[in-house]
Amino acid sequence: MHSEAITLFQLLEQKNSYLLEFHEINMDELSRLAEGSVNNLENFYYSREILLNAINKLDHEISKNKIEALKVNKQEKKKLIDILNLKRKMVLSILDQDLAIISLVGQLKKSNTKDIAV
Repeated sequence: MHSEAITLFQLLEQKNSYLLEFHEINMDELSRLAEGSVNNLENFYYSREILLNAINKLDHEISKNKIEALKVNKQEKKKLIDILNLKRKMVLSILDQDLAIISLVGQLKKSNTKDIAV
């Protein structure tokens, strides 16, 4: 494997590991929100912001380390496709989680407002 390809694969795999961590943070917060707890929201958003900054830095490095498709053999191409498919699945799952988080936070705000009004 070419050194350019190794670097690119390492960066893409690191990005996937950050996306997995992001996904896990979302899952943990979804569980807390489902139980009615909003006590961790500030830490939750802070953790996500740190990961998003790390992902943005990786994206910048990835854009600098792109390799020509002609330099990638079949095995490397398959590995690249697998890495990118995992990234796509993680991003779609994170988007679903974000929608669920927004919904739960909205529901909890409504219920807290009703409790105050009573």
